Amino acid sequence: MKLLCFDIETTGLDAARDEVTMICTQDVRTGARKSYNFGVLSHKDESSAALLSQVIDDFEQADGLCAFNGIRFDLPFMQQAFNIHEDIITRWVLKTIDPLEFLRLSGHRTSSLDKICTHNDIPSKSSSGKQAVEMARDGRWEELQKYCEQDVTILCTLVMQRKFQHPAQETEIDLVSCMPDAWYD
Repeated sequence: MKLLCFDIETTGLDAARDEVTMICTQDVRTGARKSYNFGVLSHKDESSAALLSQVIDDFEQADGLCAFNGIRFDLPFMQQAFNIHEDIITRWVLKTIDPLEFLRLSGHRTSSLDKICTHNDIPSKSSSGKQAVEMARDGRWEELQKYCEQDVTILCTLVMQRKFQHPAQETEIDLVSCMPDAWYD
């Protein structure tokens, strides 16, 4: 089974106005990474459509997806920014593991990925979402790609750990209950 962690970077928080600049993925099992740099392309040209087609194929072929705040931000943003049909997004949501959504739905206080990582001795993020927007605005694509890839690698580390200590509540969060064991084989 293939579990694909992903993250997106955007030019802001409003999918009706802002654009996706970068999507990065990492296969949890193999560690294989892919980066899709939309920032250097016009969203209306053929090369952008071909790049989006690759993303859609990769997401469709994955048995599971994983993103931090992917259910409420990344996937809806991609849907609106790229005009992806809602049936496709629904399929993706149904196979997405989202540690932040897991915290919300299980009655725990939410926390940032950075705080969770710092509290659990996982290397933390090198920048912030706000800085990522500035990187895109300034055309610092290599730096943005490294930041996005780092976010995905951090998420993979968290997922492979299967459990983590909540930074505010000092309780153990068990992600295993929402992930098929086959993803770890």
